[in-house]
Amino acid sequence: MRVERRSQLAWAMYNWADSAFATMVLAGFFPIFFAKYWAAALPDAERTW
Repeated sequence: MRVERRSQLAWAMYNWADSAFATMVLAGFFPIFFAKYWAAALPDAERTW
């Protein structure tokens, strides 16, 4: 039973860290990358639309 508990805790910690990473990338880095590279030629009003 102890091994099962450790594996559940390990999975929970992995899931927590993965969720934090995904949130940081999508909310923090992606908008900057998008604005600088993919939407660089667009006017500011369209870039943030």
